[in-house]
Amino acid sequence: MQQQHTKIQQFCFANWAYTPTQIQPEQLTARQAVALICLVRSGGWLDDSRIGPLSTSGIRFAPYAPDFQGSLIECLITADLLSPDPTSPSKAFTERGGQIVGMDFGQTHWVLRMPDGVRFVQALEIYVAAEDWPNDWGEECCQIWRELAFAECWEFCVYSLHQRNLPIPGATALTTLIENLLRDFSVSQFYQFLWACAGDAVDYRARKGVTAPHASNYMIASCQRRADRARAEGWKIKGFRRNFELSRTQISYVLHDMFFKHGENGFTCRADVPLSGALEGSEFAA
Repeated sequence: MQQQHTKIQQFCFANWAYTPTQIQPEQLTARQAVALICLVRSGGWLDDSRIGPLSTSGIRFAPYAPDFQGSLIECLITADLLSPDPTSPSKAFTERGGQIVGMDFGQTHWVLRMPDGVRFVQALEIYVAAEDWPNDWGEECCQIWRELAFAECWEFCVYSLHQRNLPIPGATALTTLIENLLRDFSVSQFYQFLWACAGDAVDYRARKGVTAPHASNYMIASCQRRADRARAEGWKIKGFRRNFELSRTQISYVLHDMFFKHGENGFTCRADVPLSGALEGSEFAA
């Protein structure tokens, strides 16, 4: 056991630094601020500088989508704000050939690099609440909103097809579809399109006797056609509520409740639309 811990410590110290980083909350980027608050709220404090594993959180850190969760953690690591804890349990690390070769972001503990991490995060939350932000924070938060919306759509697609025993379409096709629909529709509305078209794909497979991959590709085309028709004919798309099995994630709470202060309107309104205008006269208006 001691030998394993020694290997983990050697791996960590060879790949990351642990010297203190002198920085103030207002010097963070918006992405770093969002990611840091999400990490602390998900992992919880182990002491005044260490954060627990994301896997034990009662609220998921972020939706599944290629590179999304990892990119949030990496933005903190590359800015010298965060490093993996060398005293993390051995299950957080991957060993091959007697050597530690990687780690699981969900299992590892984390060390905050700024002095007095608890006070730093408290000061950051006060700074965010004051809304006296740097000029570029607003646009950066909108970019995170777009990325979160994409990740939520991707996750719902995976779930919907799994429910129907269909494979995931190619990444390029699915990415193109999600990006196209999110230009004009909310995540909630995407859910409605996708669920209906996944059902269409099952019906098409039964009628035509096509393969499962063929049916998944049909779903992509069906969803695009339906969205194009909705645009052309001005359909009113009510949208779905969140799926019970895909609960709201920590980044959604932090971004939409704490930063934007518009709550679940971030789910039911299109990303980047000023919400005062987006809600006026809509089916989602209070």
